[in-house]
Amino acid sequence: MEEATPRGGEKAASIESELGPVKRVVLKLSGESLAGDGGYGIDPPSLDATANQVVEAVEAGAELAVVVGGGNIFRGSQVADVLGIESATADYMAMLGTVINALALQYGDAPCATWRRGGW
Repeated sequence: MEEATPRGGEKAASIESELGPVKRVVLKLSGESLAGDGGYGIDPPSLDATANQVVEAVEAGAELAVVVGGGNIFRGSQVADVLGIESATADYMAMLGTVINALALQYGDAPCATWRRGGW
């Protein structure tokens, strides 16, 4: 594997794919992936497994951008009509679910103290 040099200057191996070395990755996590078998809320073992996989990818040399969904907390499009909530308000509620998941992901059972501080 080739070595990549992250912004911090330390050397790290790049990830190999069918297209060659991968250095920058956008990872989209659905909220449901954090819910586990329950289908809603946040399942600690699922959260921990996901956080550990994110750390592994970064330690392997990937520059990772993580996009987290919020469908496990609130599905605006499905609930708005039932509750009589305006569409825009339901969308705001769903966005808060995304923020909740992103905050929770920072505290999964992974060695990611630097990640919590916005480093890496």
